[in-house]
Amino acid sequence: MDCIIIAIPFGRHLDSNILNKRLKNICIFIENFEKQLFLTSSVGIYPQINQEINENFPCELLDSKLLYVENFLKNQFPQTNILRLGGLMGDDRIFSRYNVSETSQVVNHIHYQDICLIIEKMISLNLQSKLYNVAAPKHPTKQEIINHQKGTKIAIDKTPSGKIVLSDRLKTELNYQFLYPNPIYFN
Repeated sequence: MDCIIIAIPFGRHLDSNILNKRLKNICIFIENFEKQLFLTSSVGIYPQINQEINENFPCELLDSKLLYVENFLKNQFPQTNILRLGGLMGDDRIFSRYNVSETSQVVNHIHYQDICLIIEKMISLNLQSKLYNVAAPKHPTKQEIINHQKGTKIAIDKTPSGKIVLSDRLKTELNYQFLYPNPIYFN
């Protein structure tokens, strides 16, 4: 194998015993793997605060379970690339089909095709031990996306709020231009 991508959900609400068992099973399965390794983590690791967030956000404020998973794999496999993915959208994953609350919140979404292209680029560059936020550079509100997808014009009743996860490091280091920079146009 030239590369391994770990894309197993490690939700914040997962029981600690199940979490540890999953991590140990992964380590047993991939044993002494020394080539490129990717962990698809989540921007859910960041708290829901009204500010821009990059990869240098203070560790003590991160979600402890997701941080535990990232650190566990980095300790076992130092070459692990951690990709903190925004909400996965595109193709059949249409935001307006979901039961959405807090429609004045901004989104941190990513199109699945951009994820694939970013991983392909990282593989071709043989990158290791990187940490990247992977979210589209535009952050419309949930209501703006729903309005576009449903062809409605419902006003946003509050000032937009929520974290804005920045992917500037990824754009700079990989010289990457998003195929889908604006979640409004993901469908």
